[in-house]
Amino acid sequence: MRLGDRSEFRAKDIRFSLEDIVEVSSHKHDILQCLDVILGAMNFRLTRKHKDKHDGKTRRSAKTLAKLRVYNHINKRIREIYPNFNIGITTGHGGDRTNRWNHPYRHWNFASQKQDPPKRQGPIRATPADESVEDSQAGT
Repeated sequence: MRLGDRSEFRAKDIRFSLEDIVEVSSHKHDILQCLDVILGAMNFRLTRKHKDKHDGKTRRSAKTLAKLRVYNHINKRIREIYPNFNIGITTGHGGDRTNRWNHPYRHWNFASQKQDPPKRQGPIRATPADESVEDSQAGT
């Protein structure tokens, strides 16, 4: 169902026209920049890039560790809302669809229908490496 066709919107006479939807540069809008950071952190962890090491290196780069710190901070804040948060699944609505609008954070694990279904790897959970990033690796 299209967003504009939802009964909640029609009942309040909320309409979306094509002219209302425009491209923007996120770096010009603080709230969109924040969203970019959150989405980037989630993608970084879901694609397991937090484990990346440059060829021939034994340690992760300072940039990788910095991104991991950002993800860990965001994950910690989400867990204040959802203690059992699992980055690999969509957050539920607790049996009340209006919670999609009421919850302070919603997480949707997007998977294109055009892609092959992912192989079952089990839930993606925080690992000890995620929880604490060694400072000794920060400079390498």
